[in-house]
Amino acid sequence: MDKDNKCNHILDNGERCKAFALKEKDYCFSHDPESREEKALAVRKGGLVKPIRINGELAVIQEIETPEDITKVLGQTIREVREGKIPPQMANTIGFLSGHFLRAYEVIETERKIDQIEAVLGDRKFTYDSNKRRNKGR
Repeated sequence: MDKDNKCNHILDNGERCKAFALKEKDYCFSHDPESREEKALAVRKGGLVKPIRINGELAVIQEIETPEDITKVLGQTIREVREGKIPPQMANTIGFLSGHFLRAYEVIETERKIDQIEAVLGDRKFTYDSNKRRNKGR
């Protein structure tokens, strides 16, 4: 076992593996000959993806254009989770994307309001006299 506690396996490119060796071993989990079966099981287990099951028909979602539309989608999503029609993971994704939609909507609305204010103000020039403000109470 090396002093730096790094795996002693030499990779195909000639470099030493940079992972830490297992306790009291010369190799990391991936390269330890005694851990081969465990590693194969971990690789298989990590590669398995559980399919998302949808029970029944989902409600048709119309075009989403306003925060009110998002409110309807979220309400429907809550009902479908509670009724067991969709899994919570799907509901989390819908909630996450809804949050991004609402933030983007807020930015667009703020920019629209700024444009309206600028149009009203037009070419008006505003000056600020700091002396007038300071001497106001005297």
